[in-house]
Amino acid sequence: MGHGEVSRRERRFQIHRFYTIPLEWIPRLAVIVMILIAAAGLLGEVLGVPVLQSFLPGLPVMSTGEAVILLFFALSLWLLHPKEITLLRRRAGQALALLCLLPTASSIANLYLDYGSLPEWLLPTGIADADIAGSTINRDVAFTLGALALFLLGFRRPGLLPLIQWLAVLILTGAVVLLFGYIYSVTAFYSYGAYSGMAAPTALALAFFTNGLLFSRPHDGIMRLITSDASGGVIMRRLLPIVVVAPLLIGWLTLAAQRFGVITPYFGLAMHEVLTTLLITVFIIHIAISLNREEKLRQNAEAGVKKHQSDLAHLVRINTLGEMVASIAHELKQPLTAISLYAATGKDMLASADTPVNELRQHLDEIQLQAQRAAEIIRRTREFALKQEPQAIRMQLNELIQEVSDFLQLEAKNRQVKLQLKLSRKLPTVEGDAIQLRQVLLNIIHNAIESLQANVNKPREVTILTSLTETGEVRTVIRDNGPGMDAETLSHIFDSFFTTRGDRGMGMGLSISRSIIEAHSGKLWATSTPGLGATFTFTLPRAG
Repeated sequence: MGHGEVSRRERRFQIHRFYTIPLEWIPRLAVIVMILIAAAGLLGEVLGVPVLQSFLPGLPVMSTGEAVILLFFALSLWLLHPKEITLLRRRAGQALALLCLLPTASSIANLYLDYGSLPEWLLPTGIADADIAGSTINRDVAFTLGALALFLLGFRRPGLLPLIQWLAVLILTGAVVLLFGYIYSVTAFYSYGAYSGMAAPTALALAFFTNGLLFSRPHDGIMRLITSDASGGVIMRRLLPIVVVAPLLIGWLTLAAQRFGVITPYFGLAMHEVLTTLLITVFIIHIAISLNREEKLRQNAEAGVKKHQSDLAHLVRINTLGEMVASIAHELKQPLTAISLYAATGKDMLASADTPVNELRQHLDEIQLQAQRAAEIIRRTREFALKQEPQAIRMQLNELIQEVSDFLQLEAKNRQVKLQLKLSRKLPTVEGDAIQLRQVLLNIIHNAIESLQANVNKPREVTILTSLTETGEVRTVIRDNGPGMDAETLSHIFDSFFTTRGDRGMGMGLSISRSIIEAHSGKLWATSTPGLGATFTFTLPRAG
């Protein structure tokens, strides 16, 4: 297995997993954790164990209403997570989201707008208590935004997804700030004056909830940047968790050391900055090395692909020449026959004593001329069959077209096809590999000649035109008056291994031709009308 294939497998592994966790598992894990946290809160309420509702003594506790809403959030996320679900399941998930929206909206209206709360009969059992209408701004806002995001997720509209994801990011940001406040004992982060703070279990459950919401559609919206196989996605997947977790962990350790009197506050601050900087620097260097290694593997893979494409293109050229072998042999036979006749006549003339020298010289000139003609046929055939690395040179496209046309002239004559050249004068030069561009012309013109064998009662013509486009590109049009193609065939002619010639065709000629033209920064396309022929057009940029 080559390095390029290994690199591609690693990339596919990355975009379907997040730190070895399959992406489709993340929403499910979020649902499980939320249910466990909510169940712990309810169990703490029943058993009278406040630590199950707050994690640590003396901190705000999770109310029964909050636990019930978290359970509804978890169930709604579970119902709406799969991309393909039944309408009934979607509506059930949205209904649960609305149940979560009603009590928090009532709390906001009651506390902050002084509109009075909703009637108690509108609130689900377990939610219509005094605590859910309590005084936590951050909790009410987070629950409202979460319920709204879940409700919108049920519509399955791509245009709503960025809004849903940004709502999740907003909730996640608030939850992380709250958790930082609890870890560092910064009351201002989770409590505001007379308003009590959201419980730490609730904030942790919301953090898992928002990740489940974001990863429910990991390859769409703003999540595309994180899960993409591009360099930006790789960097974010590797660096973002480190940037978030490392300062948090180091800060908590230094703060704990200060509380136990191991270090002074000033030394703790300095140590925090130094360790954070060193750790992040090490990870950045590690990521840079990894990316350089992957970039090298990618370049090796691209070089391998280009080599395989060049080998395949050479095979197609050889196959095309094989199909033309009869015409090439016939074309080569003519000068060789002439050479043989002139040589035999010359021998007879030398045997005669009164042979004029001028007449003998004419025969020798004809032998030389026919030998050059044969050598030219061999040269052209050898150039088409030659296998070499691509070499970019400047050239006149008209000259290449004339050369390919001369090469195919006998093939066209044998098949009673008339080749017409309408080449525009004073075209700018193009830059590219002459052998590859010859192959494009050979493939398309040879295909056109073959397609005309279906013409029985009308002339067989292939017209080749060149011109300059309005944007300054060199355009080549190859048109025949054959049977043409229907829309279905036309949509597949550039597909690999698609052929209309049965066992006689490889189905690679046009696919390789398009790849060659695109590699030269050009475009190749085809149009056709059944019964009226087909037209192939390609453009190439002028040489810079």
